[in-house]
Amino acid sequence: MSPFLAKTHGVFVSMQNGINDQRLAKAAGGPERCIGAVVTAAAGCFEAGVVERWDSNPQCYCFGELDGLDTLRIQELKSLFDLAGVGGAKTTTNLWGARWSKLALNCFINVTAGITGFSSQAVRTSSSTVPVGAMLASEAVRVGLALNIQVEPLMGIEPGFILDAAEGKGIQDLVTALRQQAKWNTNGKASFLQDVLKGRRTEIEYLNGHVIEMGIKAGVRTPFCEAAVKWVMAQGERFEPAEANLEGVATFLNQQDRRKLDELTAQVKSC
Repeated sequence: MSPFLAKTHGVFVSMQNGINDQRLAKAAGGPERCIGAVVTAAAGCFEAGVVERWDSNPQCYCFGELDGLDTLRIQELKSLFDLAGVGGAKTTTNLWGARWSKLALNCFINVTAGITGFSSQAVRTSSSTVPVGAMLASEAVRVGLALNIQVEPLMGIEPGFILDAAEGKGIQDLVTALRQQAKWNTNGKASFLQDVLKGRRTEIEYLNGHVIEMGIKAGVRTPFCEAAVKWVMAQGERFEPAEANLEGVATFLNQQDRRKLDELTAQVKSC
């Protein structure tokens, strides 16, 4: 599409999941040709021309420059997308912090939903998915912090809640925050689950897979993300989502990490 983009003011706005902005900038001709957008609306398309919206998230669009500047063009985008959200859009000078926040949330919500078939609401409240999701998200947060990224709250959930829960502390804080998030979501389907149901290649290599890659560079262990990626990749493009699949993921954990998961699961069940 680059040849058709206006040379003086044209710009690509990436609304993808994952951390793809540098890749897009390279293809588009430079970071000045790109704006990052973090989208937290829940929607899906299962019928031509019909888009379903499943959430009442009070703010679902965030725009930022790759270099962190506050520019007129991101303010213009905000004004345009104020008309599309429930509570309006916003801009940020911390695009990477917002990106990693969404990445951590996707590593939790999208992946557990795709593996189990649970709705976006159910994965936030189920005692089987919350422990696994908390471990996945904590690894993403930990890697982001190791890369000196100021990770922003995960749709209202403080990163510290995620990190503490992974260490078996403050479980009730995380469970309460997730239940509050669940009120914004109906029985919608996360994008990862939509891919599974449609028989498409999933995005796990660019979600948890990216966390693994960056974790290696930062010297941070990511055993739960590795287990999730290994299990999903072993299934191929088509598999049947089911709660029992979580046990399949757990088989890729070592004894110590499996014990941590079991202990966290017991605490979540008691909340």
